[in-house]
Amino acid sequence: MTKRSKIVSIILFLIYILLLTWIIIYKMDFVLTKMPCRSLNLVPLQGTAKYHGHYDYKELFFNVIIFIPFGMFISMVIKRFNLVAAFCGGFFLSVIYEAVQYVLVCGVADVTDVITNTAGALIGGIVYLIIKAIFKKNHIKVINTMGMMVFIILLMFGAISFIGFYWF
Repeated sequence: MTKRSKIVSIILFLIYILLLTWIIIYKMDFVLTKMPCRSLNLVPLQGTAKYHGHYDYKELFFNVIIFIPFGMFISMVIKRFNLVAAFCGGFFLSVIYEAVQYVLVCGVADVTDVITNTAGALIGGIVYLIIKAIFKKNHIKVINTMGMMVFIILLMFGAISFIGFYWF
């Protein structure tokens, strides 16, 4: 990995972590919204994943998808033990986010989120290994390009949200 590629990767990873924090902690808002009371769910696939007796598969799917880039970036940074790093990193970051939501009373701390986020990070580690096998020496550029495209899309989404927040 060239020095320039490494810098780009680190910048993209930091931007991703900031966006992830904005999505999970701030719920894509510009102020921290407090919940009426603390909530902790330690039963998998209950609580936030289940509404009126039916599972909310969209939330489960979204939790997996949003952590895939984490698994890719952490695998890129830690050359050895890619999948272990993706799994452990995804698990610990997810636990931190759930703990922050519980302490700040800004969301439901849910074990299902930890499970789905960790699964997403593990999938990201697998995607990284697949991209590395396909693109060989150019895999860092491919992942950075994908990261830039996602960043631009999220930036546009954030700008639209920001405009809508203040104009309407």
